[in-house]
Amino acid sequence: MCLPKGCRGLGFRDISLFNQALLANQAWIILKSPDALASQALRDKYFKGLDFLDASISACCSHIWRSLGWGRSLLASGLRWTIEDGNNIKVFKEQWLPRPSTFRPITLDPGTDLRVADLLDRYRIG
Repeated sequence: MCLPKGCRGLGFRDISLFNQALLANQAWIILKSPDALASQALRDKYFKGLDFLDASISACCSHIWRSLGWGRSLLASGLRWTIEDGNNIKVFKEQWLPRPSTFRPITLDPGTDLRVADLLDRYRIG
């Protein structure tokens, strides 16, 4: 039923995936507008002092928060860092490269605390 009409389906959307996409959009709004009233209310109740992406989902939380956590997981799978100066981005722990596997460099020793700023050539002219 969810196949396109050209593939002998009825063209219906997968309602579960569509719902998760809508919840990911709400999670994006919370992430990008932390001063909005809904963002402040959720922050005060569920992730005070934490980053929205690092907040935990417990068994006793509301249905809204569990649902936003489900949308947040989809959102987090597509987020990438904007490099700027590179001081906040850990080379081997953050997703910052535009390639499809892990979005991190491939290495045998990811234990170093190297930052992207350490890789930039600060003395390049122009």
